[in-house]
Amino acid sequence: MNIGKVTLALLIITSFLFTAFTPIVEAETRRVWGFYYEGLFLDIYAPYQGYAGAEIPIRVRVEAEQNIRGLYVYILLIGSKNRGYGEWSYDWFALYGVNLSSGAIIDETYNIRIPSDVDSGSIYGYVWCEWQVPILLGLAWATRNYHGFFNAVYLRDLLDERDYWKGEYDRLQADYLTLRSEYDILRSNYQVLAGDLATARNLNYLFIATTIIFIATTIFLAFRRRKA
Repeated sequence: MNIGKVTLALLIITSFLFTAFTPIVEAETRRVWGFYYEGLFLDIYAPYQGYAGAEIPIRVRVEAEQNIRGLYVYILLIGSKNRGYGEWSYDWFALYGVNLSSGAIIDETYNIRIPSDVDSGSIYGYVWCEWQVPILLGLAWATRNYHGFFNAVYLRDLLDERDYWKGEYDRLQADYLTLRSEYDILRSNYQVLAGDLATARNLNYLFIATTIIFIATTIFLAFRRRKA
């Protein structure tokens, strides 16, 4: 395994361990429930997943196709805690007695804090709506209502994921230390070989220089003998 790749993986996982488990949920949402009835559009959006102790954004979008009076939108979230022996719930009115003219749109996001002791698994939701629409050419108003259930968000187990990434970090750190030790040994061997190579090179230079001097001296002496 390349030491550079291991080092990069260590940096990524270290950053993930320190940042990924903060109580923040990415706001990648999808439509989890909605309806159209008697001149009213209503859609609810929630994240795909979240973590206990974090905030999850619940988006509510309402659009009136006609004049509407006294609109109430009640939302209830339910989950289990204490390993299924308890129950957690949170409810609120997203809209309370609101009057809307035809074509009006309300689009609001509510950040709901999930308790830290809620079990992993699905958080379910219930919606109840009530409003009044004009009848008899607007001479009177009639009450309408609508309700339904939805799967809001899946809570992942933060501790299990933390343990998994901690294990991956420890494994990569062990690989890094092993590779670093091997690298230090190879570097030491390289330095020894580089020193031996430099010595051999210097000896070769000395041998060449000695040979050249010997040949030059031999030629010089041969010329002197001829002249003598």
